[in-house]
Amino acid sequence: MSKDPATLASATSPACYDLFDASAIRAAVDAHLVGFLQDQAESACGGRLPTLMTDILARFLLGGERLRPLLCALGSLTAGGCVGPPVIVAAASLEMFHAFALIHDEVMDCSATRRGAPTVQQELAGHDQAQAPRRSGSRHVARSAACGNAGAILSDSDVETPLSVMRYKTAKYSVERPLHLGAVLADAPPAALEALTNYALPTGEAFQLRDDLLGVFGDPSVTGKPDWTTPSSPRHPSPACAPLPTK
Repeated sequence: MSKDPATLASATSPACYDLFDASAIRAAVDAHLVGFLQDQAESACGGRLPTLMTDILARFLLGGERLRPLLCALGSLTAGGCVGPPVIVAAASLEMFHAFALIHDEVMDCSATRRGAPTVQQELAGHDQAQAPRRSGSRHVARSAACGNAGAILSDSDVETPLSVMRYKTAKYSVERPLHLGAVLADAPPAALEALTNYALPTGEAFQLRDDLLGVFGDPSVTGKPDWTTPSSPRHPSPACAPLPTK
């Protein structure tokens, strides 16, 4: 029987604390995610379903900066709240949602690694090949075609389009909304949400520009990111790499 998320959070995190302790917040979120996945694996076993995806997700969720959960907690504290089970549940939900967004992103980018380990689709492809080699060929062809189409669409964009994507993908999704979520849990007034937006948008855009620079110029063995400069990469060049306008 599935456990209530709030019950899991209560069992794996303190009742409430009102100081920003990044290590403690990460530990509480990690404990909640582990408990949630264990609960899902037990439910799958009880229903005689495979636990492959919960096993892969558990490995995939290892590591990471937990940026969005930390910002969610910070939003609550900024609005005068504390970090208790409701905030931990919301923060862990953001991390789980982000994991699925990363999996989708990796398929579009044809990425083979994430954080120095095989991506989820690579693990699934390996499992599929081991279980049914005859079926895997057509799937790889379809995947390659999808990646090529994504690259063609992205390569036709001008600078303004990726800048707009950057604002929604990173500035809002990764910074503004996690802060807002935590603040709303602390009953923040509209003025506080507006102040968080004024901080979040330029911060998020700067974060994404730096991340793009690492993707283009960083060492994959250090960053854990694939090399965007290879001919096979479908990733559109970042605005960070665009030449500065000249008069």
